[in-house]
Amino acid sequence: MSDLRPVPASLESRLRDLSPEKRALFELLMTDDEAAKAKVRSVEPRHDRGFAPLSFAQERLWFLERLIPGTALFTLTSTWRVPETLDVATFERSVNEVVRRHESLRTTFAVRDGEPVQVIAPDRFLPVYFSDLSHLDPTAREAEATAIANQESLRCFELEHGPLLRATVVRLASDDHLVVVTMHHIISDGWSIGVFWNELSAIWRAYAAGQRSPLGDPGLQFGDVATWEREIMLERQREGIAKAKAEGRYKGRPQSIDVAEIKRLSTEMGAADIAKRLGIARSSVYRLLGEA
Repeated sequence: MSDLRPVPASLESRLRDLSPEKRALFELLMTDDEAAKAKVRSVEPRHDRGFAPLSFAQERLWFLERLIPGTALFTLTSTWRVPETLDVATFERSVNEVVRRHESLRTTFAVRDGEPVQVIAPDRFLPVYFSDLSHLDPTAREAEATAIANQESLRCFELEHGPLLRATVVRLASDDHLVVVTMHHIISDGWSIGVFWNELSAIWRAYAAGQRSPLGDPGLQFGDVATWEREIMLERQREGIAKAKAEGRYKGRPQSIDVAEIKRLSTEMGAADIAKRLGIARSSVYRLLGEA
């Protein structure tokens, strides 16, 4: 049985194979923030497993979803051709094992005490949709398979209800399948989708051979890193404010955001540009507070 994704050997590829949690820690270790790096060793699983704060990247996406609800702008779709037989029940079981391993794939988003939070379901069954096109002629089934993938990329997600992951198996022939996986960008990116495929491939091969999953459970979850990220940033804020006050530069808390004005700008500039500018603005504020 061939892999959905070849197992890489280079250092660059090995970094791509890190879990999202380990990747976040690795990237921090590559920065010049010695205080933050010193705290990497203190990252531990959080006590409240049902909730977690949003990472700053997730917060931007959540805010944009509120501005332009019902958009497929943040939908990420990937497809893989599997030129061999595929038992859909075994594949569905494999997908759900990956979902079990990662809290982010069981996450929805809500507002708690006025702040957005990640809500992690203790378990979630994800049905794998199946479409059999093997009765069509080769040209028609290829066109229909492409149409199915395109339709998936245009379907929206509901952050409050989820799931924020969909999987579809399209049978083109008894030994030829197309797998379509769609996720919301708030729980994934291009790199983490690669991790998903690597894990799914390893688990699927094992299950198809009648074996157990070869993968151990992750030591940390994304919510643990998001919680730790928040704690570090809040500490830097407090230190920056104290320094600004001591130097007479502190002007008080910033004014509240005019959401109506941002909605107007989002229609004029586009959501992607707004997201970029929000990220730059946030970084600038923290830099001024912590390093000016």
